[in-house]
Amino acid sequence: MSSTPTNSKELGTSPNSPVANWDRIIHKNVRSADNEPVGQVIALPDNQPTIVITTQGSRGEYLIPRSAVQGFNGAEVFLKLNAAELGKYRVKDGETYEGRHSEILSGQQTPPTTAAPPQKPKPKETKVPVIEERLKASKISSTEEAVITKEPITETKTIEVPVTHEEIVIERRPATSQNQISKEDPAKGKQQLKVSLSREEIEVVKEPIVKEEIVVKKKPVTETKKVTDTVRKEKVTVTDSKGMQQNVA
Repeated sequence: MSSTPTNSKELGTSPNSPVANWDRIIHKNVRSADNEPVGQVIALPDNQPTIVITTQGSRGEYLIPRSAVQGFNGAEVFLKLNAAELGKYRVKDGETYEGRHSEILSGQQTPPTTAAPPQKPKPKETKVPVIEERLKASKISSTEEAVITKEPITETKTIEVPVTHEEIVIERRPATSQNQISKEDPAKGKQQLKVSLSREEIEVVKEPIVKEEIVVKKKPVTETKKVTDTVRKEKVTVTDSKGMQQNVA
């Protein structure tokens, strides 16, 4: 098939000119935003707003969103991305994208993207769960009682108390006048004179007083206790057709 001329409206236009026909950018060279040649457009994936670019030399493929295309001047495609930013759009090895390869400009059919090698079927698996018991401790609240008891205790105490009493003191004094005549005659018989003597006595009285106060408080105390118990677990042994055993777990 002969090549179809490029649309004259696209030739010689600015790199910022929008792409009018995406099929015309197939096989066109691509430049990054920092004016570096980064490869060539090789495909337009079906049902995806992207283009596939292959780099020169390394043959790496990049899946670039069409929104990252700055413009097309008829000869080159210009990206909004710098060359260093292309790495995040690299296609992983083994992945391919089904696209349309244009024959409008080259007149030659572009070879299709190499398909990934067929993957080997995964072997069938039999899953055997291995179960073991684990200790799990839980805490429950319980209530205890602390008993506060008061009881009487008898003890003997001695205190000292000063007391006062009167005693007889005898003094002999000479008469104030040697020749003073008494109006009374000498006693004719035995006579007694009584003199009152005062004395302080001790009276013991018991009175209750508050000696001290005992304050009862509660505070949390955390301690670590060890819990020991017996647990079970499963041991897996595989026996092949020859009677050979192998411990797995």
